[in-house]
Amino acid sequence: MPVTAALGRETPVVVRAVDELWLVARPTALCCARLFAASVSQRWDLVPGVASVVDAALVELTAHSIATTSGAVSDELVLRLSLYSEAVGVEVWDTGSVDPDPRLAGARVLAAVEGWGSTVHGHRGRVVWCLVATAPAGSGLGEGLC
Repeated sequence: MPVTAALGRETPVVVRAVDELWLVARPTALCCARLFAASVSQRWDLVPGVASVVDAALVELTAHSIATTSGAVSDELVLRLSLYSEAVGVEVWDTGSVDPDPRLAGARVLAAVEGWGSTVHGHRGRVVWCLVATAPAGSGLGEGLC
């Protein structure tokens, strides 16, 4: 995930924490995604506004992955949340082999994030990601998230 460019920084961004959940690409994964986001947000002590955007973004990206993969039991999803000093990275890895459906760009939640994109890794699948700012620049709210 190109965090440095999405945050408009030239220096590397430090990863403060990472958490992952592996699931099968089935509709039940949406409930698991919500529980995962809530658990991680609480553990990382994210402010409620940030936590709700992380939750919505993770569910949106998970729903997209479920809708655009074959639905076979072998279709795995990897949900990954990464805490940076200024943002939370939200990633969903799946077995898709093409770019995301263009309608994903119209999702309301993606209007609330710092940046989003995807990378197709050929036979290994793809990752769709977004960044959620932890606090407005200079507000000090991002301090003490870990």
